Amino acid sequence: MESAAENRATPEDDIVRLVRLAQAHEEEAFTALWKRFRRPLMAFISRKWEGALSAEDVEDLSQVIFANAFRSIGGFRFTCQFSTWLFTIAINECNRWMDRRRKMFALVSGPVDEEECSKVASHEQRTICTVRAEKVYAQMNPQSQRVIKRVFQNGETTSEIAEGEGITQDRVRYIVRVFLEKLSAEDTGKKPS
Repeated sequence: MESAAENRATPEDDIVRLVRLAQAHEEEAFTALWKRFRRPLMAFISRKWEGALSAEDVEDLSQVIFANAFRSIGGFRFTCQFSTWLFTIAINECNRWMDRRRKMFALVSGPVDEEECSKVASHEQRTICTVRAEKVYAQMNPQSQRVIKRVFQNGETTSEIAEGEGITQDRVRYIVRVFLEKLSAEDTGKKPS
């Protein structure tokens, strides 16, 4: 005869049960997983990319990561813990997000060598998610804000943005260049040229 202690489910058993239900398209189970892992995931992202992401970026990324997990949960095979699988998705998505930022700099400044690109990206990571960036963004007109959002958050190409906004690619580059100049001026306390 089994004791009451042997019948008790562990937290890991509960997660496995929720994952199996989510794989069966039970939305409530996925919502329960979201509630269980949202804070640890956001803490993980904040620690791993400390200084490069604002609180809003972390929130946005956690939602994107969970959306990716929801789409992919059928492929989870229980060969590792669910949290390991989820945090792997988080690492990959955050790395893609950072790569989109690096590509944006190449878009504006032209091709640069890998070492130089790393220096630029590091500077960008330290500055873009600050209050200064939000201030510069808030001062832009709605179309410019959409362009900046599409470049930084969506990682879209110049041609995709130009087509979507009904403007030229040169105009897209100009908007991004002005944003970066204003951001740089805010960062150094100088007036943009």
